[in-house]
Amino acid sequence: IIAIILRYSKLKREQNEKKLIQQNEELDRRVADRTKEVVFANEKLELQTEQIIKQNQELEDHRHNLLELVKVRTENLEEANLELKRSRDRLLRMLDANSDGVWEHNFANDQTYISKIIWDKLGYKSVTISNTKDLLCKIIHPEDLIIIKQKHRQNKLGYSALFIVEFRIFTTTKDWM
Repeated sequence: IIAIILRYSKLKREQNEKKLIQQNEELDRRVADRTKEVVFANEKLELQTEQIIKQNQELEDHRHNLLELVKVRTENLEEANLELKRSRDRLLRMLDANSDGVWEHNFANDQTYISKIIWDKLGYKSVTISNTKDLLCKIIHPEDLIIIKQKHRQNKLGYSALFIVEFRIFTTTKDWM
């Protein structure tokens, strides 16, 4: 009986060893497959990382080029604006010197410029640019002021491309000019 038990134990042990060997081989095969997949994934990741680094460098180069372009264009615009301002100032001085005066209204910022010659003709001395609009509202004939405001509103709404208006203005000698 002992011999049969030993023989049975030996057979069971050999069967278990075979199963363990088969399971180890299966695990080794799986580990090898997973290792290949991880190596492939790592190689793919390294390739994508290199592409991303290259693309980032290209983006940085483009950003730098854009910044340079914006800087140059900004400088050009600033220079053009200065030249435009100088030209406008020259034109206003020439008009002042060679005419009965000139006035200009900027609808964008709602500021009015009236040359010194016009103020002198009206008898107003030392009028500053800062109080021009308030003073004009006081010395323009009330009926004409209503018409001016209506035309200004029409112009602002786009009903009229031009703003042409004649109005009476009160002089310091109590006359309407």
